Amino acid sequence: MIRRTLAILFILASGALLHGYVTLGHQWSTSSVPYYVNPQSAWVSSNAATSAIQTAAAGWHDQSRANVALVYAGTTSGSSLTLNYKNEVFFRNVDGAGAVAETHVWWDGTGRLIDGDIVFYEGSYKFFTQSGCVGGIYVEDVAIHEFGHLLGLQHSDVPGVTMEAAMPTFCDTTQLSLEADDISGIESLYPPSGGGGSSPNTAPSLTVSSPANNASFLDTALISFNASASDVLTLFPRIASA
Repeated sequence: MIRRTLAILFILASGALLHGYVTLGHQWSTSSVPYYVNPQSAWVSSNAATSAIQTAAAGWHDQSRANVALVYAGTTSGSSLTLNYKNEVFFRNVDGAGAVAETHVWWDGTGRLIDGDIVFYEGSYKFFTQSGCVGGIYVEDVAIHEFGHLLGLQHSDVPGVTMEAAMPTFCDTTQLSLEADDISGIESLYPPSGGGGSSPNTAPSLTVSSPANNASFLDTALISFNASASDVLTLFPRIASA
């Protein structure tokens, strides 16, 4: 079994050539990836931690058409980065040596992901959820980035995307919104199959019933226009967390 470690750092990214999204070359063989949360945190309540992590996990499904969903499977007491075929998210009140969080993933001989763990380092940074952040970091903002790693994405060099290697500032919330590069990356790993969290952007249609096509008028004539337009919104089902 092979393990790969990926981390998000709290530094400003340096100028670099832009390459766009990068994948591990490994993905899950299922469209439903369960994860467990150990909500014991030095900074936030258990309920707040669990809710924030669920919000982040849902982003990859709700904001893309990727044929994959991270599904909350309950709580865990696990707090070790180890291959146990159980995807676990937990907090450690230790210094991460500059890292805000890390994701460790494992894959088998066929190249398929088989396990992934996410650890938040609380020894150097203060964490918040939902609102009220002052000089700290939102759990959900970090978690959505780390879940991208767990699904098979590496860091992107494109500024401002969710999978950018560095957080831009304290109390940032921008990473909660997937950008086009993030969506392209996750959909390359899990191609849409008619489902997903958001619908394709279909252009509205317009029908002009009058005046007739190719009709001509004097430049002083009053012209009556009659037209109708429609914009179709397709809704896909959402996989709910419990």
